[in-house]
Amino acid sequence: MTASSSTLSEGTAEAAEPLLRQLASVKELQSRIRDMQATTLETKSLATLPAFAAALPGGTLKQGAAYSVDGSLSLAMGLLAGPSAEGAWCGVVGVPEFGAEAAAGIGIDLERLVLVPSPAEHWLTVTAALVDVLTVVLTRPPASVSSADVSRPGARLR
Repeated sequence: MTASSSTLSEGTAEAAEPLLRQLASVKELQSRIRDMQATTLETKSLATLPAFAAALPGGTLKQGAAYSVDGSLSLAMGLLAGPSAEGAWCGVVGVPEFGAEAAAGIGIDLERLVLVPSPAEHWLTVTAALVDVLTVVLTRPPASVSSADVSRPGARLR
Protein backbone atom coordinates (compact mmCIF):
# COMPACT_ATOMS: atom_id res chain seq x y z
CA MET A 1 0.00 0.00 0.00
CA THR A 2 1.40 3.38 -0.91
CA ALA A 3 1.44 6.43 1.31
CA SER A 4 -1.21 8.16 -0.79
CA SER A 5 -3.62 5.19 -0.67
CA SER A 6 -3.05 4.89 3.10
CA THR A 7 -3.91 8.57 3.53
CA LEU A 8 -6.96 8.13 1.31
CA SER A 9 -8.21 5.19 3.41
CA GLU A 10 -7.73 7.12 6.65
CA GLY A 11 -9.47 10.15 5.17
CA THR A 12 -12.37 8.03 3.95
CA ALA A 13 -12.75 6.37 7.34
CA GLU A 14 -12.70 9.74 9.09
CA ALA A 15 -15.28 11.14 6.67
CA ALA A 16 -17.49 8.07 7.10
CA GLU A 17 -17.47 8.24 10.90
CA PRO A 18 -20.10 11.03 11.23
CA LEU A 19 -22.24 9.31 8.60
CA LEU A 20 -22.09 6.04 10.52
CA ARG A 21 -23.13 7.84 13.73
CA GLN A 22 -26.06 9.45 11.87
CA LEU A 23 -27.05 6.09 10.42
CA ALA A 24 -27.01 4.56 13.91
CA SER A 25 -29.19 7.43 15.16
CA VAL A 26 -31.63 6.95 12.30
CA LYS A 27 -31.84 3.21 12.98
CA GLU A 28 -32.46 3.87 16.68
CA LEU A 29 -35.24 6.36 15.84
CA GLN A 30 -36.81 3.91 13.39
CA SER A 31 -36.82 1.24 16.08
CA ARG A 32 -38.44 3.58 18.61
CA ILE A 33 -41.09 4.63 16.07
CA ARG A 34 -41.86 0.97 15.27
CA ASP A 35 -42.26 0.28 18.99
CA MET A 36 -44.64 3.22 19.38
CA GLN A 37 -46.62 2.30 16.28
CA ALA A 38 -46.99 -1.25 17.53
CA THR A 39 -49.33 0.11 20.21
CA THR A 40 -52.46 1.00 18.29
CA LEU A 41 -56.11 1.03 19.24
CA GLU A 42 -56.34 -2.49 17.88
CA THR A 43 -53.65 -3.69 20.28
CA LYS A 44 -54.83 -1.85 23.41
CA SER A 45 -57.19 -4.09 25.25
CA LEU A 46 -59.22 -3.86 28.43
CA ALA A 47 -59.79 -6.69 30.84
CA THR A 48 -63.14 -8.44 30.84
CA LEU A 49 -64.78 -10.87 33.17
CA PRO A 50 -63.93 -14.45 32.15
CA ALA A 51 -67.57 -15.11 31.22
CA PHE A 52 -67.34 -12.51 28.42
CA ALA A 53 -63.98 -13.52 26.97
CA ALA A 54 -65.42 -16.15 24.60
CA ALA A 55 -67.94 -13.67 23.19
CA LEU A 56 -65.42 -10.92 22.39
CA PRO A 57 -62.87 -10.87 19.57
CA GLY A 58 -59.53 -11.62 21.18
CA GLY A 59 -61.28 -12.19 24.50
CA THR A 60 -61.07 -8.53 25.52
CA LEU A 61 -62.69 -5.17 24.98
CA LYS A 62 -60.69 -2.98 22.61
CA GLN A 63 -59.86 0.52 23.78
CA GLY A 64 -61.39 3.10 21.45
CA ALA A 65 -64.11 0.73 20.25
CA ALA A 66 -67.86 1.07 20.70
CA TYR A 67 -70.05 -1.86 21.72
CA SER A 68 -73.82 -2.05 21.66
CA VAL A 69 -75.83 -3.83 24.33
CA ASP A 70 -79.56 -3.94 23.75
CA GLY A 71 -82.00 -4.86 26.50
CA SER A 72 -79.66 -6.08 29.24
CA LEU A 73 -78.39 -3.68 31.86
CA SER A 74 -76.78 -6.61 33.70
CA LEU A 75 -74.72 -7.44 30.61
CA ALA A 76 -73.67 -3.79 30.24
CA MET A 77 -72.65 -3.71 33.91
CA GLY A 78 -70.69 -6.90 33.41
CA LEU A 79 -68.74 -5.31 30.56
CA LEU A 80 -67.80 -2.41 32.87
CA ALA A 81 -66.77 -4.75 35.69
CA GLY A 82 -63.61 -6.11 34.04
CA PRO A 83 -61.94 -2.76 33.32
CA SER A 84 -63.17 -1.39 36.66
CA ALA A 85 -61.59 -4.29 38.55
CA GLU A 86 -58.29 -3.44 36.84
CA GLY A 87 -58.48 0.16 38.12
CA ALA A 88 -60.08 1.88 35.12
CA TRP A 89 -62.40 4.82 35.62
CA CYS A 90 -65.87 4.17 34.21
CA GLY A 91 -68.83 6.41 33.48
CA VAL A 92 -72.54 5.89 32.99
CA VAL A 93 -74.63 8.53 31.20
CA GLY A 94 -78.38 8.55 30.64
CA VAL A 95 -79.18 5.31 32.47
CA PRO A 96 -81.28 6.37 35.50
CA GLU A 97 -82.03 2.76 36.48
CA PHE A 98 -78.31 1.96 36.83
CA GLY A 99 -78.13 0.75 40.43
CA ALA A 100 -75.01 1.39 42.45
CA GLU A 101 -75.67 -1.61 44.70
CA ALA A 102 -76.05 -3.94 41.70
CA ALA A 103 -72.93 -2.42 40.11
CA ALA A 104 -70.88 -3.05 43.25
CA GLY A 105 -72.25 -6.58 43.42
CA ILE A 106 -71.09 -7.35 39.89
CA GLY A 107 -67.60 -5.99 40.62
CA ILE A 108 -67.64 -2.32 39.57
CA ASP A 109 -65.51 -0.10 41.82
CA LEU A 110 -67.91 2.65 42.90
CA GLU A 111 -65.00 4.91 43.88
CA ARG A 112 -63.99 5.01 40.20
CA LEU A 113 -67.47 5.37 38.73
CA VAL A 114 -69.01 8.59 37.43
CA LEU A 115 -72.82 8.46 37.26
CA VAL A 116 -74.87 11.01 35.33
CA PRO A 117 -78.31 9.34 35.41
CA SER A 118 -80.39 11.98 33.60
CA PRO A 119 -78.38 14.51 31.60
CA ALA A 120 -81.51 15.55 29.64
CA GLU A 121 -80.62 17.91 26.79
CA HIS A 122 -76.95 17.84 27.84
CA TRP A 123 -76.51 14.15 26.94
CA LEU A 124 -74.08 14.81 24.08
CA THR A 125 -71.97 17.31 26.03
CA VAL A 126 -71.76 15.08 29.10
CA THR A 127 -70.99 11.96 27.06
CA ALA A 128 -68.29 13.75 25.04
CA ALA A 129 -66.66 15.10 28.20
CA LEU A 130 -66.57 11.67 29.83
CA VAL A 131 -65.32 9.91 26.69
CA ASP A 132 -62.37 12.31 26.72
CA VAL A 133 -61.28 11.46 30.27
CA LEU A 134 -62.59 8.03 31.29
CA THR A 135 -61.51 4.59 30.10
CA VAL A 136 -65.01 3.11 29.65
CA VAL A 137 -68.31 4.94 29.20
CA LEU A 138 -71.74 3.32 29.16
CA THR A 139 -74.29 5.65 27.61
CA ARG A 140 -77.87 5.58 26.47
CA PRO A 141 -78.82 8.33 24.04
CA PRO A 142 -82.17 10.03 24.60
CA ALA A 143 -84.99 9.04 22.26
CA SER A 144 -84.93 12.44 20.53
CA VAL A 145 -81.23 12.60 19.63
CA SER A 146 -80.22 12.83 15.97
CA SER A 147 -78.16 10.09 14.35
CA ALA A 148 -75.38 12.64 13.75
CA ASP A 149 -75.25 13.40 17.49
CA VAL A 150 -75.19 9.69 18.32
CA SER A 151 -72.14 9.19 16.08
CA ARG A 152 -70.12 12.07 17.59
CA PRO A 153 -68.95 10.26 20.75
CA GLY A 154 -67.83 7.34 18.58
CA ALA A 155 -65.74 9.70 16.47
CA ARG A 156 -64.04 10.99 19.63
CA LEU A 157 -63.00 7.45 20.51
CA ARG A 158 -60.73 7.19 17.49
